[in-house]
Amino acid sequence: MIGARIIQLMEKSAKNYFSLADLANYLNAARPSLKVVLSRLIKQNKIIRLTRGYYALPRKMPDIEQLAVEIKYPAYISLESALSIHGILSQAPSRLTLVTPKRSASLEAGGSMLEYTHIQPRLFWGFKIIKHTQIARPEKALLDELYLIGLKKRSLDLREIDTKRINRKLIKNWLKSFPPSTRKLAEQLRLV
Repeated sequence: MIGARIIQLMEKSAKNYFSLADLANYLNAARPSLKVVLSRLIKQNKIIRLTRGYYALPRKMPDIEQLAVEIKYPAYISLESALSIHGILSQAPSRLTLVTPKRSASLEAGGSMLEYTHIQPRLFWGFKIIKHTQIARPEKALLDELYLIGLKKRSLDLREIDTKRINRKLIKNWLKSFPPSTRKLAEQLRLV
């Protein structure tokens, strides 16, 4: 009975994925019994498990960017992924890169690799909403990248970055929030 209600909810909803918490709230069901039903539905190939605690219908796959931001909230798409989206980095990354004030983590969701990198909470800003997903502005994605390179937590060939699309005034203003190592890398790119 509850399995049919889950399928019906997923089919009728505009949302294309659900967390365990969503389903428990919508169906007013206890999580332990809900987990058993979800496990059965997965074995019957009626739903798929995207990652721990997130589910979808096989024919209604979610937007992975939107899901990624929700899985480890708060987070926003940044670094190589945002630089690629904005046309600043010519190479498309093999994984979706995000920053979060929470701990760094890597996981798979819906067949995609997600990489979350910790950033100081005071630097968690500079993103906008694009198609219901938080994505770093081009300048902030670049500063996030330079900041983490300066901390030796990331590496990237800086020659791959096309700085023509970068607002240098914004970079100069935003650099005030970052440590000197970030400014030094920005100077190497002739952004300031």
